[in-house]
Amino acid sequence: MNKKEDWSVLIGLTEQIKQCDAQGLVTPSIAMSFICIDAMASLARPSGKSRVTRADFTGWCDKYLKSNTKQQYQYSGKDVYAARCALLHTYGTTAELHDKSDIMKFLYHDCNHLMHQLYAEENTVAISTKSLVIDVCNAVHSFIAECTSNASLGDLVVSRLDEIITVVPY
Repeated sequence: MNKKEDWSVLIGLTEQIKQCDAQGLVTPSIAMSFICIDAMASLARPSGKSRVTRADFTGWCDKYLKSNTKQQYQYSGKDVYAARCALLHTYGTTAELHDKSDIMKFLYHDCNHLMHQLYAEENTVAISTKSLVIDVCNAVHSFIAECTSNASLGDLVVSRLDEIITVVPY
């Protein structure tokens, strides 16, 4: 299998997220973004570790998930994890982790502008869903780039690619 084929399942995942966003499917694009991060963190977890953990998720976010430098808000793995839990577990914006004062609460907007709006006094940020999609897809591309330049990470991730759902035509 050549390297281009190795990464097609990950590129396919980002393409599905972009398709949701392009069709105006806001909640699915956000949910798929969090699912994508979960999948990438699982692929990158240390060898010998059978399951992905919160630490793997937050570590992956802190390393790869970056906002545009002009954004008021720069992602924190802890914030993203709390937002993920809120959406995926309760279809909400608040999770148990938000009881901690250092965790930002995400609200979402699908306005035409791509800026996140920070409300520091309320410990809240209004996340541009379009920017989130772009940022997650860019993070996956950065992750793939590191996998192709770092043989040990690349081999580890390639050995786990069969854990990722592959959609085939029928």
